[in-house]
Amino acid sequence: CASSHVRAWRQCVELAGASERPLLVLEDDAAPTAEFTQVLGRALAALPPDAGVLYLGYSQAANWRREISPELVEAEYVWTT
Repeated sequence: CASSHVRAWRQCVELAGASERPLLVLEDDAAPTAEFTQVLGRALAALPPDAGVLYLGYSQAANWRREISPELVEAEYVWTT
């Protein structure tokens, strides 16, 4: 599983080139809700300018988490594959 993630990220880097366009990478079993596009737009608008990654998912955030917007919270680092 981890090697397929590495391959996917390498392909994203190749496709992006020097572009500053964001790329969206989803798991093969992702099931976005009907309001996904609207919520993603609000989260992207609230994203701090120094953020390099927007994690789309649910993880029980630590008590110290900082709420940036109703759709966006600062998360602790979680290592998963």
